[in-house]
Amino acid sequence: MSILLLLLALCATPPEGTARVDDVQLDLWLPEEQGQQGQAAKMEIRSERFDLDTREGTGVFAGAVVVTFGSVVVTCDRLEVAFDQALQTVRTAVASGGVEIRQGDRLGRGERAEFEVEPGTVLLSGEPYLEQGNVRLQGTTIRFDVGGGEVACTGCRAVFGERP
Repeated sequence: MSILLLLLALCATPPEGTARVDDVQLDLWLPEEQGQQGQAAKMEIRSERFDLDTREGTGVFAGAVVVTFGSVVVTCDRLEVAFDQALQTVRTAVASGGVEIRQGDRLGRGERAEFEVEPGTVLLSGEPYLEQGNVRLQGTTIRFDVGGGEVACTGCRAVFGERP
């Protein structure tokens, strides 16, 4: 079901192509490449408010935002998303305000996180921090692959060893 149809079921869409929903839970399906074993992956987004601009194909989730995507859980104050032309899948998303990303034993924090859905990458900024196992990184920016592959850190300080 497209996001537009879901919102039309929840509230009347004003003629100018925008809609607002309070206390929203939105379930989206991501491309098969992002799912496990060639299956589409479900992304659930919860927030206190959701504003959609159907003309621009963008949406803003605000207030106690929680995103769940497989084993990844993101919390933040605000999430801006860009949808595909059919308003059915998320292409990119920018989280801001106390961003925290948890995935298994990986924990990332920052004031801003930019998500590229297709390659599955995250760019943390605003005093970014990434911890996995006994490795902790801090820097100007930290880019990592959600699939667990590469990590790149600029202005980096790395600590290896036991946790304090």
